[in-house]
Amino acid sequence: MMKDPLALALKKLANKVYSFREMQQILTSCGYDQEEITNVLQRLVSWGYLNDEKLAESIYSYHVNYKPCGRSLLLRKMLYKGIPTDIAASVLNHLDEEKELSLAHKLTNKYTANKKGFTRRQLAVKTAHYLKTKGFSTKTIRRIMENLHVFEDQFD
Repeated sequence: MMKDPLALALKKLANKVYSFREMQQILTSCGYDQEEITNVLQRLVSWGYLNDEKLAESIYSYHVNYKPCGRSLLLRKMLYKGIPTDIAASVLNHLDEEKELSLAHKLTNKYTANKKGFTRRQLAVKTAHYLKTKGFSTKTIRRIMENLHVFEDQFD
């Protein structure tokens, strides 16, 4: 016997925050008809339980404050969660070039802190690759690499 779709949605939301699209996929995969799904989603949105803008802001805030990454990776994370592109882009407007550079510096310092036995060139290549995997733009990475004095104290 299938559960009430609203009860299922509320049970899911009690454990984790979902985007509108994620909840829609969950309810669809459980076999509910489209009319039931639409009604449940409308109720959840009206109650404030589904809010893609708030979820995007939360993802942004978490990554800026606790787990730094660049604009590209943040966008991928938001899109993966089902946040619409326009909402994700709007939230990412908060991440200006200087803020992204600051995050890249923070990661660079953390990444290079325990790297011993590498030449400055090797460390620069490794750091650039690391920053690229963290979603930083080539422009930001170049600006970090121009400041190789970050490494001079540790490796000269």
